[in-house]
Amino acid sequence: MTEPQASSRNLRGRLVRADVIVRHQLFEANGRSLGPLPDVRYRLSRELRNGRWVDRLDIVQPPAVLVTYPDGVRAVPNPFAGRGVERVDGEDEVMVIGADGKPRPVVDDEVKRFFGWSDEKPRSSIGSFRGPGGSWLAEAGREQERRVELERQFGRARDRVRGLDRYVQQDPHGRLEVLVAPETVLPVEIRGEAADGGRIQTSLEYDFHPGLGHVRRRLRAEHRFAGAGGGVTEVEIINVETTGEVGP
Repeated sequence: MTEPQASSRNLRGRLVRADVIVRHQLFEANGRSLGPLPDVRYRLSRELRNGRWVDRLDIVQPPAVLVTYPDGVRAVPNPFAGRGVERVDGEDEVMVIGADGKPRPVVDDEVKRFFGWSDEKPRSSIGSFRGPGGSWLAEAGREQERRVELERQFGRARDRVRGLDRYVQQDPHGRLEVLVAPETVLPVEIRGEAADGGRIQTSLEYDFHPGLGHVRRRLRAEHRFAGAGGGVTEVEIINVETTGEVGP
């Protein structure tokens, strides 16, 4: 969530709040739907606190626990769900706010990578994309910085497809292909294939907010695991509002 970062030279005070809705639907290996899971809802904020940017996700409607019964899998409420997570820019430590309200360090790198808060390379190339698509906010005017980050990971674009720059990364873990809008340097499609046969295809949509930048309005990811089932995940960011002073 920290790349690209909002710059304090352009944005001051409490910057932005938004609602995040996450929807999941699971499928068995034979393609049979297990049905949609209950929505998960968060309240997202990015604020300037004591001169440093802080990203925070507060859980409004926590994820359910999947329990297998004789007649199938059911989602049941999770009484141990935490209240949220937060991270201060420039710090490696990610804090999770537990059900008791107390902050604790997140020790699981997979959790950090989910939020784009880790430089560690994941176990599969499918999840290794840490460029602008890993962030919910991309500040306007920082296109060159985003291009440098893309080329650092992928090298120069191979060619153009449907007017989009195509970046490709391939290693023993698999292959990752990203299509990027040249004018904003933001990804609109990500395709990954792991060496074990797992696949993922992600599409991204953005809204431009004057004085703020490009907010990732919608992300849709279809994934299939080798020899197992798969699913569809949609992440929607709505009700974006700036709650502090925004300006040069």
